[in-house]
Amino acid sequence: MRTFALSSCIGLCLTLGLLVACVTTTTPKPFKSTWPGSIYFVARETRTGVEALYRITSGTDPQMVYQPRAHDSNFATSVDQMVCSPDGKKIAMQQTDSGGIPHLGGQFGKSRLIILDLESRTEREVSDPNMLDLGAPTWSPDGSQLLATSSHRWPPTSFGPPYWYLVDTKTLQVTPFVDGEGKEIAGYDPTWSPDGKWIFSFSTSFPDPGKGSFVNAQTGAKRRDSIPDVGGDPRWSPTGKLIAYFWAGRQDKLQSGRTLWQIRTTEVSTLKTRTLTSGAIDSQPNWSPDEKWILFSRRESLDKSNGLFVVETGNSTAYKLMVNFDEPVAPTWCR
Repeated sequence: MRTFALSSCIGLCLTLGLLVACVTTTTPKPFKSTWPGSIYFVARETRTGVEALYRITSGTDPQMVYQPRAHDSNFATSVDQMVCSPDGKKIAMQQTDSGGIPHLGGQFGKSRLIILDLESRTEREVSDPNMLDLGAPTWSPDGSQLLATSSHRWPPTSFGPPYWYLVDTKTLQVTPFVDGEGKEIAGYDPTWSPDGKWIFSFSTSFPDPGKGSFVNAQTGAKRRDSIPDVGGDPRWSPTGKLIAYFWAGRQDKLQSGRTLWQIRTTEVSTLKTRTLTSGAIDSQPNWSPDEKWILFSRRESLDKSNGLFVVETGNSTAYKLMVNFDEPVAPTWCR
């Protein structure tokens, strides 16, 4: 299990009594269209097996731009999730020591939040001694803050909901995100709206676990309307009109009692939804700068990646991004 967002939502799905199917997909069409900006992803270098960050632009081959350094000699480090800054000059990423998270049955490994400058190739670590899994970052529209989550606190007595924390991207100071009454707010995979007014995430509380909620970025108050889907990895579109996410609510008739994840979009103003993919375990959607395409990760099973795919938002046709790596993960699309 490689991605933080994937693992967090697996915990949610297990809570809801959902199982995830292994799927078999047909040979996909290669993605040959031109596209704006740069796509970044993580993969293991074939010769050495070392994980590295790669960049690909339209019409070019992938180029390695960064190799995460090991933070603890007792663990191997992997990149679980990445998100590009609004100006396209930085990437915030969650790095996790191998071993997994205790509630998923693995040996304990710490997660950390890294801010990578793409021009200088230098990294800065966001560190807080009271948090063990700071991750799932999203940028504020002006790039001055990150919103991240943490479920474990020191000492790690139990697994809790993913509480929100604000990170000052200059000082790296971490402060809890609270509402007007000073209460902490929690939610899976928060994403900041382009105008900075709202934060969308999937709920952690009953009676509606998994339901998508809108939270006022200034006051912490929730909007009355919501998206009644069980999902994860939400991403606001560049114009702010749509939210893309994976939907885990469809019971597949061919796999009785199991769920396949699909990429969906929802109109923010009307809450009208549209399903773009089917027949696989799709997650980690990322919008192209022109909002024409959505990049996402597809898996044959929870343990095996089927690669990176791109779907055109107008006709729901999915194409495979041919990057010649066995298991590329954690994609992000920069302007």
